[in-house]
Amino acid sequence: MTAPTARSGAVAGAADGAYAQGVLDGRARERDRLRTLTGHELVRELFPTDGPYDDERTSRAAVVLGEVVRYLNYATAAEVGMRYPSTAGDLIGSLRTVFQRLGQTLDQTGHRLSVIADQPDAYVNNPRPEDREHPNMPNPQETALVTATQLDHLRAGLTDALALLSTAQIYANRIGLHLTDDDEEERQG
Repeated sequence: MTAPTARSGAVAGAADGAYAQGVLDGRARERDRLRTLTGHELVRELFPTDGPYDDERTSRAAVVLGEVVRYLNYATAAEVGMRYPSTAGDLIGSLRTVFQRLGQTLDQTGHRLSVIADQPDAYVNNPRPEDREHPNMPNPQETALVTATQLDHLRAGLTDALALLSTAQIYANRIGLHLTDDDEEERQG
């Protein structure tokens, strides 16, 4: 076997660099493609409603939801993130949809947890030190029932939130903004 020469190392380095650049270019093209998708298309791309389903995807979807809310926290604070009142109305309407769908998620989560707790190999974890203020449950079924009850209370709060969001959307949609021709051209395209 021959030892690598400086030239062969340079060629290999160039090849690695070209490969890395190709990967970056591919990622950039994919990012550009994803930016052209509507919100519905983007979610269907990442989390198709017809599956496949597994624990990891379910957890990741919840993390993505949290990160999207984080994005909205930043975007709604920035002038360029919400320049027009119609954006606020659209946002509030979409949040109403989120809250409506979240109720179903909470119901189904409580139900699934009860089904899981009924399995013969289900058990109750010892509470972490920071959870000591909550009483220990003697069995998984009782623990699942307490969880489902908490989720039911949250669901009831969502009903109030939906009514408030509906009213907020009505009022937000009543706000207009006189645009200059330049503003209108920028908004259109």
